Amino acid sequence: MSAPVSMMDFAGIVLPSGRTDGILCMLEAYFDDSGTHEDSDVVLWAGLFGNRYQWEMFNQLWSQKLADPSPGKPAINQFHMYDCYNSYGKFLGWRREATDFLAHELTQIILRTMLRGYAIAVSRKDWDRAFPPGRWREAFGDAEGICLRNVYLQLIEQVKQTGESQIAIIFDRRPHRERENRAVFDVFDRYQKQENTTDPRLVSIAFGLASELLPLQAADLFAWECYQHANDVIHSRTRRFAIKRKNLASLIASKRIALGMADGEAISQMRAAFAGDEASVEQIAKHMKAVMS
Repeated sequence: MSAPVSMMDFAGIVLPSGRTDGILCMLEAYFDDSGTHEDSDVVLWAGLFGNRYQWEMFNQLWSQKLADPSPGKPAINQFHMYDCYNSYGKFLGWRREATDFLAHELTQIILRTMLRGYAIAVSRKDWDRAFPPGRWREAFGDAEGICLRNVYLQLIEQVKQTGESQIAIIFDRRPHRERENRAVFDVFDRYQKQENTTDPRLVSIAFGLASELLPLQAADLFAWECYQHANDVIHSRTRRFAIKRKNLASLIASKRIALGMADGEAISQMRAAFAGDEASVEQIAKHMKAVMS
């Protein structure tokens, strides 16, 4: 099994200067998506963040668990929650007891390392109805686009609670969305510099593969759990705060993990909030278009 890429190895990509000492005073946040295929009812981005020492401990524990994933099962070189739950690929032939055991053990690693996290789920149908193609869509994006914007907003707010001053963001690599993602990053970066805010600074953005970065595998687990719950809520199989999934319930109970959901009502409220301010919508749309051109 190949050794995982460490945070220090990845620092040359993440840090603008290419130096590794700057990583000591910043948090690293890793985000993965779920439901971003076009026929999904829910679109979601979820991420986990922590400091260098948390991620070093995480990498060690996660690697150990992949080497001994479940009683009687051979080592695996990568975890993917969809494959695990469906006994697919590396998990072919695994019974539910074995897959559930591994998912539980990996969830406990997220809790043990005291990582923080945030996920945002958006109802695709409700979003498309409220924000059809045109100026509004250019300003706020499609369902995945608004998830990305919300990721930045909430990440900054959550990092405020830690007292850290810098944030390096690593997204799961999705080439066809990378341009918009960089544009959103640029919008926030320009705003922070122009306004000289005291908020934690977004210092860099990068894109990686879960096969090379273990934290993206944890983000995948978190995103998958949130997606299942959000789907149940959208289809009225459960209430928003009645979390039936044990792993997700454990994460939420830690008070370090949060899940936001934009259903039809929330989306309508957002649309109404901007309904009387077409000038702002126009300005946002022009700025996004300029940055992405």
